[in-house]
Amino acid sequence: MQSLCLYHFRRFILSFHSNHSQADKLPTPSLLNFFEFISHIEQILSTPFRLICLNLEGPPSDTMKAKPATRTEAMMEISMRDLLTVLHGMGFGALFMLAFSGAIAEFYRMSAPGAPAVPTPREHRLLMIYLSTMVVLAWATVFSGAYVIYPWYRAVPPAGLTDLANYPQRLLMSSRNTSGWHSLGMEWKEHVAWLAPIAMTMVAYVFAKYGPALSRQRQIRNAVLAFTVVAFVATGIAGAFGAFLNKYAPVRGGTAIHLMTGE
Repeated sequence: MQSLCLYHFRRFILSFHSNHSQADKLPTPSLLNFFEFISHIEQILSTPFRLICLNLEGPPSDTMKAKPATRTEAMMEISMRDLLTVLHGMGFGALFMLAFSGAIAEFYRMSAPGAPAVPTPREHRLLMIYLSTMVVLAWATVFSGAYVIYPWYRAVPPAGLTDLANYPQRLLMSSRNTSGWHSLGMEWKEHVAWLAPIAMTMVAYVFAKYGPALSRQRQIRNAVLAFTVVAFVATGIAGAFGAFLNKYAPVRGGTAIHLMTGE
C-alpha cells in the first residue's frame, strides 16, 4: 500500500519538476536528495503507520505494484476430535451427572419416613421416563468414550517421533510428573466408570419391574438408592479425571469445522 502511495507521490514530484524547472529553476540535486529521503522513509514505515491512498489512478510499475488488499477474517473453529470429545464429556456425561440430583432426591423421598405409601400412576410413569433417559445418557457416555475417543487417546506414534502432542497416552507417560494421570485417571475411566451405566440400568429395571409396589419394599428401595449413589460417585470421579486428562493431554486432530466466520 505504501509503495502505491509513494509511486503516485513521485509521479507528482516529477511532473511538477518537469513543468516548473524552467521557471522556478528547481535544483535537480535537491530533488534527488528528496527522493533518497522518501526511499528511507519507505523502508522504516511500520504496519500501524502506513499511508492509506485509495482511489488513485494510474498503474504502478512491476517493481512497485502493491498487492491487493485482503480482508481479515475472524474464525471460530473446532476439530472433529475436539467436538466429539466435548460431546462425550460436556454433552452426555454432564447431562447424566445433572440428572442424578433428581433421581437421588426422588428415591430418598420414597425411602424417608412419612412418604406416601403408593405413588400415583402419573408419578411412576414420569420417574420411569426420567430413569430411562438417564440410562440412555449413561451408555452413550461410556460407549462414545470407549469406542470413539479412547482409540484416539491410545494411538501409537511412529518410531522416532519426538512431538507427542497428537498422542495423548504417550505424552502423559513420557513424563514422571504426568504419568499418574494415565495410570490412575484413565484406568478409572476404563474400568470403574462402567459401574455407572450398569448400576443405573439395574435401578431402572427394578423400578419398572416392581412399579408402585416398590414403595412397600423398603430393603429394595434402599438398595436402589445405594446403587444410584454408587453410580453418581463413579461418574463424578470419572468426569473429574476426564477434565484433567483433557487439560494435560487433549485429544486433537481431524477435520476442522468452522463454527463462525466474520469480516
